[in-house]
Amino acid sequence: MIRISYQPNNSSMAKLLMSGQTQDLADQGARRGAGVAKGLASGLGLPAEYVGSIEAVGGPPVVLGGNPRRTARVAARYPWLEFGSGRRRERPQGGRSPAYRVLGRTGPMIGNPPARGGGAW
Repeated sequence: MIRISYQPNNSSMAKLLMSGQTQDLADQGARRGAGVAKGLASGLGLPAEYVGSIEAVGGPPVVLGGNPRRTARVAARYPWLEFGSGRRRERPQGGRSPAYRVLGRTGPMIGNPPARGGGAW
């Protein structure tokens, strides 16, 4: 019988997760998400200012499982178009219901990146 002892190397894992290569992957996902969000917002007829304000931005590092990780996010100015104004009166999105929630709907639409051999995405 062979016994193998596993020793986790948190230092090497932290270096990998904070590398530029990992940030590139996070940025690619955020850019994909921004494209999906802009398409959705345009399709819903939202104002051009809102559609133009949707962008991919680098996020702050987070710590998960004891290791820091790079992040990126999709952000938009005019958050009241996303969440409403909180008033019971007329909604900023023209009174239509349900609320658009473009950024909230975008997440599930992004999915996983295509396989490496599948060409550009």
